[in-house]
Order: sequence, then structure tokens, then C-alpha cells
Amino acid sequence: MSDVVVLWSEFGVASLLIMVGGFVLVRAADRISDITGLGKAWAGVLLLATATSIPEVVVGLGAIITADSPNLAAGGAFGSNVANLLILALLGLIPAWRGILTERSAEARSLGIYGVALSATAGALILLGRLDVASDTQAIAVLPLLLPILYLVFLNRAFGAEMSLTSIDPRRLIVFKPQSLRLGQTIDRPSLVPAAVAYALATAVVVVAGLWLSYIGGRLSDEIGWSESFMGSLFLAASTSLPEMAVAIAALRIGSIELALANLLGSNMFNMGIVLGADAAVFGTGAFFETIGVIHILTAVISIAMTAVILYRPQPPVRFGRSAALDWQVPVTVTGVGLLFLANSYAAFVWG
Repeated sequence: MSDVVVLWSEFGVASLLIMVGGFVLVRAADRISDITGLGKAWAGVLLLATATSIPEVVVGLGAIITADSPNLAAGGAFGSNVANLLILALLGLIPAWRGILTERSAEARSLGIYGVALSATAGALILLGRLDVASDTQAIAVLPLLLPILYLVFLNRAFGAEMSLTSIDPRRLIVFKPQSLRLGQTIDRPSLVPAAVAYALATAVVVVAGLWLSYIGGRLSDEIGWSESFMGSLFLAASTSLPEMAVAIAALRIGSIELALANLLGSNMFNMGIVLGADAAVFGTGAFFETIGVIHILTAVISIAMTAVILYRPQPPVRFGRSAALDWQVPVTVTGVGLLFLANSYAAFVWG
């Protein structure tokens, strides 16, 4: 029992390091985008989305490299999607942030649909990996390439629609006053070095903590007797979703609902397209989807259902007499997402 307590303590420390490292990564990425002048969409995808998804990549690869556990890696990727959607729903319970569940742009809906398509593709690959016909051919070794390819295609479509992952906050604009300069005075350009160093150091912290977390997850599943799929789908996924939660809260605090939605829904796309693709490449593209359990298909289906519940917006709103529209959408959405999350956790525990 003492070993289990020590392992849980280490799990908590590693999770905290990932959360802190992810927060620093986001701040550094935002600073780099300001200094370099990168467009907000490009900066969001190349720096912000990559930064918040580093834990999923590292934990997944660590689960395969250090623990030789593809189910732990797959559980982390699929479970992270479910955790992100639960975070999104719970944030909507806060009155000031309820818009994350009631206000949805076409761009946010597109990101959700792209995530659904990638989850469905990943689930289909697991099913194909279990079919004898597929395992006797080379198709199963090539099909996993669909995930990163589809991710890039969807990303290109998002940029084509001129989707902006962030909105410009007037409070962050630097006001230039010509009269404040003396003759011959020049404006010093902010140095990129501090932000780049912070980004690199935070990345190193997240990488080390992610590898440590995956090792602890494997040890805990052995000590307690839980399945690796359950451990990955619930605990590892919740830990690696901490940076996304921190970024979403920060975005909502400055009133950027679109950024919060893009961060969480975009992370789900990244998990299916890049994280699973990297896991499959390291473990062996064909062998990975043949080895992981079919329980992950159910997690993919549940994440699709959770996305549908979140994106659904009834028209017209329900009214009672002369009263304002009945505000039932938020509690119904949160209840539906919460029940689906509990169903996924129960299924992973019982059948994982």
C-alpha cells in the first residue's frame, strides 16, 4: 500500500509539472507571436496548439518507449479528447463564461466536425486492425497515414476559411506616441531570446514530466490491478489536458470565447491526427492498431457523441408565454456530456 501512495504522490507531482510547464509554454508562445509578427491563426496552430498538446505526444510516446504499453498510449489520446470536452462543458457552468456553450461560430463548428471525422477514422482503423482480412494485407500498415494526412487537410481548410484562433485584445495593443520620442531616438525591438529560452525550458520540463507520468501510470496499473486502457483513458488523459484547461480559462478571462473553443476542439484534432499517428509510427503502424483494445472504439464513439451534444444549438429557443427564452441549454448540455463521460469511465474500468 505504501508503494501505491508513493506512486500517487509522484503522479500528482508530475501532473503539476505538466500543468505549470504547459502554462509557461503558452505564455512564451504568445510572446513569440507578438515579437515575430506571426498571424494569430498561424501562431495559434504552430505554437499554441503544439505547446498545449506536447504532453499528449510525450506521454503517448513514453508509454510505448518506457512502458511498452500501446493501450496506455491510445487511452491517453482518446481519453484526452473526452477530458477536453468535459472541461469545455464544465466551464459553461460559470455564468460569465456560459457563452462557450451558447455562442458558436461556423469556424468552431467546423473544428468540432473535423475532430469527429478524425475520431471516426481512428475508430475505423482499430476495427480494421481486428479483421483478419486487413491483417493479411499491407493496407493496415498504410491506412494509419490517413490520420496525419486528414489533420493537415482539415487544417488547410480551416486556414482557407480565414479562421482566427485568437482575437486581438485592445488592452494588449502598444500605443505609439510620436511626440514621446526625442530627435534621433530609436525604438528598441523586443528580444526574442528570453521567450525562446522560456519556450525551450518549458518544453524540456513537459517532456521529462510526461515520460515520468507514463512510467508511473504503467506502475500504478500493475500495482492496483487496473487495466492500462482505463488508466490511460481517465488519469493520464486528465493530467495531459491540464494545459488545455489553463489556456481555455485564460482565454475566457479576456473574453475570447473563440480562442477557448479553438484550443479545446483543435487539441482534439491534434490528438487524433498527430498523437495517434506518432504512437503508431513508433510502435509500428500496422501493429499498433492491431494491438490496442476495441474499448478505444467505444471511447471514440462517446467523444463523437459528446461533441454533438456540445455543438447542438436548438432553433428556435423555447419560450413560455411572455417570459424570456428558457435557459435550459447549458444544464442539459453539461448533464449530457457528464453522463457520457461517466459512461466512458465505467466502460473503460469494466471492459478495458
